[in-house]
Amino acid sequence: MTTSALIVVLYYGLVPLVASVVAYAVIKRTYSRGGRR
Repeated sequence: MTTSALIVVLYYGLVPLVASVVAYAVIKRTYSRGGRR
């Protein structure tokens, strides 16, 4: 495995994780602010 392939695998493994964490934080903050519809 080359270094670039390793970077690509790391990137594609890290991006969904970061995106899900950010989305979870935003949703949590929105609900804690009092947004029950």
